[in-house]
Amino acid sequence: TQTLTLRNESESSVTLQFEAMEWRQDANGQDAYEPSKAIVIFPKILTVEAGSEKTIRLGYQGPPAGAQERTYRVFMTEIPVAKNAEVGLQ
Repeated sequence: TQTLTLRNESESSVTLQFEAMEWRQDANGQDAYEPSKAIVIFPKILTVEAGSEKTIRLGYQGPPAGAQERTYRVFMTEIPVAKNAEVGLQ
């Protein structure tokens, strides 16, 4: 398990969504991502207020490590939220 602290240094709040992906490279060196349930993220969606920080927790619940190494990436995506009748990303 591990924690990740996010700090919002902007002047407005931001809502984020997290997704774990298994990462591989094919024979040509091209990245390939596949959604993975082996990595647990909590919470998966959160709002970080302006000037504050939040912590998310990450944990591995996949099969025991075998002879083949596995690599994962966690993607963070901003969710547009309506503010003053406008929808957009910060």
